[in-house]
Amino acid sequence: MKYSQNKSLNKFEIEYKIEKNAVRIKSSGKMGIITKELKLKEVVINSNNLYYLKNHGDSRIIIGTMKQQIQGVLAGFCIEIKLVGLGYVVHKVENTLVLDVGFSHYRSCKIPGDVLVKIEGSQIILYSINKEKVTTFVSLLKSFKKINVYKGTGILGINEKVKLKKGKVR
Repeated sequence: MKYSQNKSLNKFEIEYKIEKNAVRIKSSGKMGIITKELKLKEVVINSNNLYYLKNHGDSRIIIGTMKQQIQGVLAGFCIEIKLVGLGYVVHKVENTLVLDVGFSHYRSCKIPGDVLVKIEGSQIILYSINKEKVTTFVSLLKSFKKINVYKGTGILGINEKVKLKKGKVR
């Protein structure tokens, strides 16, 4: 295994500010800047002006959010979904996605500002530095056509496998 001498390290900055009932986390890196404010259940201030989180769940949420933001500003999040079914088509019109998934009408939704969308045939590739926005957008798209467990059609993740049920046995 060879290592290059001039290997550049990924650089990021993370700032956080704890207040009475909230914490504001700001991460910046080569991909962009993410800020998020989390509500806290209870914060105790010591005589030395040190903050203590009384609830263990709050600290776990803060650490998890920081990890997600660091990964987002360093590499980003990419999710791929595919339309499985005869005649299922997706089109991108300006900043809206229009899906034809077997209904008598088209289903359309506006693409969030932070999410980049690329369409390759019946496959949709979504990318963003904010994990929360891209996953909520994917769940919205998946709600347009539920998976048919008898045929295996619908809107699926790229690695998602459907266990088919048997139909009527005569």
